[in-house]
Amino acid sequence: LPFDKVIRQMVHARQFAFAGLGASGHVASDASHKFFRLGIPCTSLRDTTMILQFAAIVEPDDVLVLLSHTGRWPQLATAAKLARGRGATVIAVTNPQSKIAEEAGLLFPCKVIEDTSVFTPMSSRLAQLALLLG
Repeated sequence: LPFDKVIRQMVHARQFAFAGLGASGHVASDASHKFFRLGIPCTSLRDTTMILQFAAIVEPDDVLVLLSHTGRWPQLATAAKLARGRGATVIAVTNPQSKIAEEAGLLFPCKVIEDTSVFTPMSSRLAQLALLLG
C-alpha cells in the first residue's frame, strides 16, 4: 500500500471529503471531525445526492475518502470514477473485492466480518476508524 503517496496527497490537499452511507456515514462524520484538526477544510457527505454532486465538482488538489463496509453501493463507485476523472485523489476504505475498490485510486483494504442482523454494526465502524486514524 502506497502510504507515502497517500500522505503526500493529503498534506497538500485543498480539502478532504469523507463519504459514507449508513453506518459508514457515521465514520465519515467522525473522520471529518478528527482530520479538521489538521487545519485543512473537511466535510462529511452522508447521502448519495451530496456525494455525487461533490464528486462532479472536485478539483485536482481535493481528496475524497469513500467508506463502505461491503463496497456494494454503486453510487460510491460512480462517485469515485467521477472524482478521479476530474483529477482528485480518491481513497477507498472498503472491501478489496468491490467495485468501489476498483474505481478508487488508492485503497485501504478493510474486510471485517460483521453480523448484519445487528442494527448498528460496530466491528466495521471501528476497523474503518482504525485505518483512518491509526
